[in-house]
Parts: sequence; C-alpha cells; structure tokens
Amino acid sequence: MDDAARIINRTYVYNIDTNAPKITDSKFIVNGNVHAATVSKSDLDNMGTKKIKITANVTDFVVDGITHVSGIKTVELYDGNAKVAAITPSVSPVSSEVYTFEFPDESVSRTILTDGTHSFTVRATDNVGNVSASPAITVTVDGTLPSAAVSGVSPTVTKDNKTYINGIVKFTGTVSDNSALGTSIDFLVDGVKYGSSIAVDSGLTYKAWEMSVDTRDLTDDVEHKFTVKVSDTAGNQATSA
Repeated sequence: MDDAARIINRTYVYNIDTNAPKITDSKFIVNGNVHAATVSKSDLDNMGTKKIKITANVTDFVVDGITHVSGIKTVELYDGNAKVAAITPSVSPVSSEVYTFEFPDESVSRTILTDGTHSFTVRATDNVGNVSASPAITVTVDGTLPSAAVSGVSPTVTKDNKTYINGIVKFTGTVSDNSALGTSIDFLVDGVKYGSSIAVDSGLTYKAWEMSVDTRDLTDDVEHKFTVKVSDTAGNQATSA
C-alpha cells in the first residue's frame, strides 16, 4: 500500500467547560471591619494604614466530582461599569481562591470612595471566556460635613462694645447638608445641651431653626457661648463656630 492509500485514524479529546466561575462571600472592608452601607467622613479620616479591602471567594465549577474546568484567568473589580482593578492568578489554572483587592494608599482610597453611591461587583473570567459577576455591594459615601450656624439673637443690648441679653431671648440660625440631615438639631450653651432637641423632617438638606432661652437659667455677668450641633444621616457631625 502506497502512502496515498494509507488511512490514519486519530482521536481528539477535548474537555468542554461551559460553566462560569462561582463568586461567593464578597465583602467590603474599611479599617479592618466589614462595613455597613454608608461611609462617613470619620471613616475616611480614620482609615489609617488599613484603608479599603474588597474580598471575594472565586471557584471554577467541578461537575460530578470531576474537574472539567479551565481555571480562573482574571478577577476584576468594577464600580458600576468602570473597572477599578484586576488580578491575574499567579499560577494557572486556579480552581478556587479568595481574591483581595486592597487599596492601602490613602490618595487611591479617596479616589475610589468619592462622595455618592458606589456599586462594587467582582467579575471572574475563566480561561475559555466564561464570565460571572458577584451580587453588587452598594456603598454610599458621604465625606462632607454638614454646616451649622447661629445667625441671630433677639433682643440684645450693646454697651461698651459688649452684647448683653436678659430675660427670654430667641436664637435663630440654619443647618444644611449636601445629602440629608439627621433627625434632630441640638442647641448648646457653653457646650452643654439646652432644652429639647429640634426635630428635622426626614430627607431635608436645609432647615431654619429657632430656640428660646431663659437667661435666668444662666450665671449672671459671665460670658456664655451659644452654638448649635447637627449630624447628617451618614453620622457626620458639625458644631457652629
């Protein structure tokens, strides 16, 4: 038999991988703690050396106890539709591993955690192109302090460049926030809360307030400091000058 008539039988064996990787136990961590849905200015200021970490366990499927997987190629972190970072496994193929996106640099952390709502997802791609995404971790960042001001008091008497009050006087002012104020405003006399808290309706970003003060409750012939303190829904607090 010559070469032209020779029949060669060859067997080709392929593993088929149609299963996308599985992502579980994704966490958003600030300052070493699994964080709630809101990040305040205090959280940002106190990040220290730990800063931000986002972790997720990524597993490529095993079918019927037999590994029919191509291994994980890349794991990426997204904020909405914007890719923030990517990790390539150091050894391939990797079938299961906990991936950690860590941002120890403060400037990078603050770039990622800008004011507003963020939707973080972890996306995993295996070596044949199957893709999966974790459930979104929604985080609202509010790194802006509210503002508080005492703008008026009446009646007053001015003598020798000093302002005096007597009897029952009314203080007025405003508070505001870039997102939403908390539930109440506290009026302070010499740093101590005076009277009842002033209620703030839910969702307000601005409120004019007033407080009546009976000066007979105060020590005579002594200078007193009157301030107002307010918080926002993220827990940021501010006290008027």
